[in-house]
Order: sequence, then C-alpha cells, then structure tokens
Amino acid sequence: MTASSLPLPRRSHLGLELSVPGGDAQAAGTLRVEAVDAGSPAERAGVALGDGLMELGRVPVSSLAQARRLVARLPVSVPTRLLVQRAGARLELWATAEQLPLETMPRGRVALDHVVWAGHRLRAIWTLPEGPGPYPAIWLLPGAAWLSEERALAPGGSLLELVRGLTSAGFATLRVDRSGLGDSEGPLCVELDLDAELAAWRAVRAYFVSHPDVHREQRFLYARSLGGLLAPLLADASLFRAVAVWGTSARRWDVCMHAAARRQYGLAGQTGATLERTLDRLQRLQPLIYEFGLTPEQAFQKEPDLRPLESENFRGERVYRRTARFFQQLVRVDVAAAWRALECPVLALHGRSDWLSIAEDSAHIAGLAPRGEYRELEGIDHMMHARESVEAAFAEPFTGTFTPLALDALVEFYGRQV
Repeated sequence: MTASSLPLPRRSHLGLELSVPGGDAQAAGTLRVEAVDAGSPAERAGVALGDGLMELGRVPVSSLAQARRLVARLPVSVPTRLLVQRAGARLELWATAEQLPLETMPRGRVALDHVVWAGHRLRAIWTLPEGPGPYPAIWLLPGAAWLSEERALAPGGSLLELVRGLTSAGFATLRVDRSGLGDSEGPLCVELDLDAELAAWRAVRAYFVSHPDVHREQRFLYARSLGGLLAPLLADASLFRAVAVWGTSARRWDVCMHAAARRQYGLAGQTGATLERTLDRLQRLQPLIYEFGLTPEQAFQKEPDLRPLESENFRGERVYRRTARFFQQLVRVDVAAAWRALECPVLALHGRSDWLSIAEDSAHIAGLAPRGEYRELEGIDHMMHARESVEAAFAEPFTGTFTPLALDALVEFYGRQV
C-alpha cells in the first residue's frame, strides 16, 4: 500500500480565532485572540479574548499561516503549552487539542476523501444527499481566501449554508482544500504559482468526473470570485453539463481589479483629486508587477512615490497575500477566449450589493459564452449575505446573515439541466 492510498490524517483544533494585530505588535511575536469557541479546548484552558498568543508548544508564533500549521499538527489527548500575553503579563496555559469534527448536514451526510496531486494528498470534502447514488454533483471551485473550504465549527457561514442547501436539493457537492490548507498536504498554496494551482485543479477534475457517486450525465461546476476566472480554463462541455459562476470577471486581472479598486477606494471615502491620485499610482504600479515581473517591494524601491499603496494587497514579495508569480501568470491568460469556447450552459450571477465585483463583468461573461445567461440578484452581497446596499456591505464585509437568493438561482439553473 502506497502512502498516497492511505487515509489522509484529520487535523487538530483548539477553537481559537486569531488575527494579526495592528502597528508593530506583529514584530513582538504575538497574534491576537479574536474569538474562543464555546466548549473548546482553548476555553477550557482559560484562553481569553484579547490575549496575545506568543508560543505554541515551545515554538514562537510569527504568522497566522504558521499558527494554523502548528495547531493542525498538535497531538490529541496530550496537553500542549500555550504562552500568552495578558495585561502586560505572560501566562502559561495548557490545552488539549481535539480532532476537528465533521460538518453537519440537516439532510444528507459528509464524507472525507483525498485527491493525489504531485505526490501530495489534498483533502476532499463531499456532501451526499439522502438515498442511493450516483447523484447529480457539483464541484465547487474556491475564491481568493487562502483558507480551508471546510466549515466544521460554528458559525459555519454562507459557504456551509450554500452547501447544505444544494445537498438538501439532491445534489452531491465536492470541495477540495488547496495545498497546505486544512488537512491537505503539500507546500502552502500562497507559495505556488498559477501553473501549479491549475495542475492541482486538473487532478481534482479527473477525480471528480470519475467518482462512482457522481452521475456521469449530471456533472456541474460552480466557481466564485477568483475561482470564476479559472472556471473556463477547467470546464469542458464533454465533462460538465453546466457551469455557474458568482461575482467574477472575464477581463484581464489587472483591468478588472483597477475597476474594482476605483469603487472600493470611493467607498472608503476617497474622492476627487485624492481618489484620482491613488488610481494613478495603481495604474503605474500594476505594469511594474504584472508586465515587468517585479515584486511589490521592488516596485516601491524603483518608484518610491508608489509606497502609499503598500498594504495586504501589495507587500514584500506578495500580491493579495500570494506569491506575485501567481498573478503575473494570471494576467497573461485570455479568460474571455476560454468562455467563448465553452459550449455548455453558463449562468453568471451577481449580487447588487456586491462591493468586490462589478455587475458589468458578470454580464460580460454571459455575453461571451455561446449559451450564457446573466442574473443580478437584489439585496445580496459578495459573501451571500443579505444587504440593502453596496455601502452596507462594505461597512460590514465579512459578517452577516445568509440569504438563499443565490442558492435558489443555482438550484433552479442546475435543476433545468438534470
């Protein structure tokens, strides 16, 4: 038996939500505790909101990614030392990690498997409807949050609610965690370029279309945000009955992000000459990174007056917290041509309260695809939360109440193809 055929180990959890503090706190080697799950190992150990996590075991923590990897590999049933900072004092706490539970489905069940890519095992998360298979099945391609696709701990959020709704409607679903995320083995995905990511997704595609629980005539693809730019590169009318995308674009990466930035800076309060100066800097920064292959730091050193754009989007060697090579390759991909060549039915969805993507971009996809259709949904944002306006969504971007508007549209669209 080869290592790739063995079950993929389940990761551990403590029940902590961490963040990088502002200012120079990151340099002090602490991560801020933003939430502690009720009944979790962290709560039992006495971890409190606002604590600064300094060490796990005897290892100093320096980043969120490192902390996630350390926690995932903690032994269960063996106490682990946590060094935290609280009110200027250092406290030594002991927590016993637990194996991460499975998600819960009101109707249907969750099953775990793995996909082999480049000698690594990537976690596959299936949801299967009630009754015997094979089932109409949807492969869900993720966006640009470099996090696990699993939502096992409460609150599960909109992705879990979407999956639950699709499963209750009779569709099997598949999510696969990128390399180095969740249970998945391999290098952390933020270090991989686009070529490596597409190779991984092609391995997932082969696994999905040949899976015995998937009905061979009823295979579907759903992709959100960044995943929507990759969807036409992975879709094939001979493999998928239909494709749906949410809040995405077919334009060049730099073009669509510049248009989105104009609106986002405006929502943040920039107007007039200040806004135009910011956009001019962005217009000058993008070619340095995307066309000339510089990292953000190299670009800032070459053009020091662009330094005000330094942020999580452009910092060091990273663009949007991922290696710049990923986006330097993406900007050279003709996504529009890929949509033109895709002959299966395509649904492009957009929420009217979406502040991350632009309605015209989704409508453009429907116009490119030979069998495309477009729907804009009122009262819903990029995260599928109920919002009255773009301004309300921007003010509270990552929390809110799930609305089934997009779910209903997807069920209706895929149901027409079954």
